Amino acid sequence: MSDICIAVARRDASQIAESIVRAFGDSSDRIMIRTVTPEICVGESGNENPSQPHADEGPVVLFDGDIFDEEGLIANPEQLIAGCYARGELDRLAWLNGSFSSIIIDRQSKRVSLATDRIGSRCLFAWFGEGGMSAASQLSALLADNRIPQHVSLQGLIELLSFQRTMAAQTQYVDIEVLPGAAVWTFQDGVVEKRNTRPLIWTGAARNKGKTAEQLADALRAAAKRRLSDLHRPGLLLSGGLDARTVLAAASANGDTLDCISVIARDNQETKMARAIAEAAGADFRLQIADPAVLSSAFDASVEASHGIFAAPINLFGSLEPLAERHDALFSGHGLDYTLRGYYLPCRRMTIAGGQMRLPVLSPVDTATPDAIANGQRVGIAADLAKNMLRSEYAAEWEARRAVAVAAAMDGATFAAPHDAWDSLILHAQGRHYANSDFVAMERKVPHRTLAFDSDVLDIYFSMPASWRADEWVARKALQILSTELADIPDANTGFRASIAFPAQLAMMLSRAVMRRVGLVARAPSGDGVETDRSWADLAELMRRDQYMCSRVEKLPDSEILLDTKFFDRKAMRDVVTAHMERRADNRKLLHQLLSIESWFTRHPYGQVGNG
Repeated sequence: MSDICIAVARRDASQIAESIVRAFGDSSDRIMIRTVTPEICVGESGNENPSQPHADEGPVVLFDGDIFDEEGLIANPEQLIAGCYARGELDRLAWLNGSFSSIIIDRQSKRVSLATDRIGSRCLFAWFGEGGMSAASQLSALLADNRIPQHVSLQGLIELLSFQRTMAAQTQYVDIEVLPGAAVWTFQDGVVEKRNTRPLIWTGAARNKGKTAEQLADALRAAAKRRLSDLHRPGLLLSGGLDARTVLAAASANGDTLDCISVIARDNQETKMARAIAEAAGADFRLQIADPAVLSSAFDASVEASHGIFAAPINLFGSLEPLAERHDALFSGHGLDYTLRGYYLPCRRMTIAGGQMRLPVLSPVDTATPDAIANGQRVGIAADLAKNMLRSEYAAEWEARRAVAVAAAMDGATFAAPHDAWDSLILHAQGRHYANSDFVAMERKVPHRTLAFDSDVLDIYFSMPASWRADEWVARKALQILSTELADIPDANTGFRASIAFPAQLAMMLSRAVMRRVGLVARAPSGDGVETDRSWADLAELMRRDQYMCSRVEKLPDSEILLDTKFFDRKAMRDVVTAHMERRADNRKLLHQLLSIESWFTRHPYGQVGNG
């Protein structure tokens, strides 16, 4: 991963840029700091091939990420972007296939342009002030610009407490923004212009499920070929579910191999299925135990790696060093679940044996207002619980600010049906979707690639009616087309073959639940304490049992970092902590987010408190 930055100032631009670059934390020789004009200085860290000076008449381009063409990885994306700029076609960047952000400087006009990919999968943070600006790919590094006031944002905190992420251009600061997807922001002569160059459009145009499944299988194969083209030691994070095995099936269909790794708290049902999947594909399999103690010890580092705009992504972060030594990139099935399989769509739900089950049928939705979407999220932190964390004068703004956040995420998007609007929260700024947090942090250690956001795959997703995504038929059929053998291996999440249509699986799960209820079928072991029978450790128990985490949770109500903002209510925090530690409630998500906010501002003290 290459970190990039720019500083524009009437004086000391080079000093500001150098401070930002040094804050990237790369102590190697792969650091470049260059004065472009007396007022503009750029910096880069971690790039094996740092940007080279261009001819005086050409733009200077800094780039972070990957761009692919039909054959594979493009070796010189800076040249491609410079060409787009020279032709006046920066808007075309949002049509490129890849994950990237870029800074472009026109030395003649002293114009600075900031740009992101179609769905904003790489963060680029920016500050604009009187007489200057700065931008960087790491928020912590941007804070090294001492011109930035660093006012804490109430809007940003409400979004973190409600959605476990920020929306649109919002960060936890009043003064700092982050570019969303398909953005081109320009700064010239003190004037900022912001444009979205490719609005999200859900067309729902697909009409034949079988044909769409075939097209999806072809798109996944092509995406795998592109993203494996430059790698010598690729690995795949594999569990026993559907998504990573789809990636493996797509690679195998091309004759490519991926070493498979399960990073998990203990050998369990997930790893049993993962082993079977790897064996069927002829791939090597390795189990890497993620000791729960490693999770807690990686807490602060993972907050830093994910810019403080997520709840700390501790699931993988502490286990990445040995993986980075063995692999030049890691693949995952991330994103296939909440795009092709409609994981966050508003679906009907059923209570079975005291638990909630998602049905493959959409709930009735007449309109998609910001209020309805904000209140209809089935994931995230319970709104009533999180709202109580704020002092009464700020809690009064809770509902309005949540609606503002959702409206910003929906801005400019076109929906084929109201249900599509729920997905606008996922894809408008993918680099800040909370389920992506582990993979955002991963990039600090080892490159991450996924097939879900390949342009061809995304185009098929946008063409699928919401009902097709909810019932999962197209995604499951594509897996069968890619590999019947992998599709016939049971899904660790249900225990039934992945090739069985989901409605049939639902009937089988209902039957099994009844038999468990009457004692005819034993329940699968749930693990002991922090360990579980799933991929991740039990965070609720980690907070109660791990000495380090327990101590931090219990101290939250007296946190000067949180209380000094004047936003948080001490008694409400104490009640939430006590209820959780006494097992009267499971408040893991809220406590996780509060700990993450505290961790960020402990390492990066705020200058003032703002109401923005």
